[in-house]
Amino acid sequence: RRADAEGVLVQAAYFMERYYSTNNAYTGATLPTLALDRAPANSSDGSRYYIISLSNLTATTYTLTATPQTYGNQTGDTCGNLTLNQAGTKGQQNGTTEDCWR
Repeated sequence: RRADAEGVLVQAAYFMERYYSTNNAYTGATLPTLALDRAPANSSDGSRYYIISLSNLTATTYTLTATPQTYGNQTGDTCGNLTLNQAGTKGQQNGTTEDCWR
């Protein structure tokens, strides 16, 4: 499910870049419903394993974050929050980029 969350972060980053190319700034951008709807979900009840959010939004910067929820298989995920910013820098709350981003 972490790989799914990473994929959603990358898709959201593509959206942000399209927004920037049209508006010459990230300011005013919001996460597309598409990114939120594709966050990995439990098929039995539809609850999300990760919540996708947008922060540090300025004219030239943003940070996308996938936050694992405290239920299901992601509870024990040692990487914690995954992040991706406007420069393409990948991050994680714990662990290493090599271990957490594949």
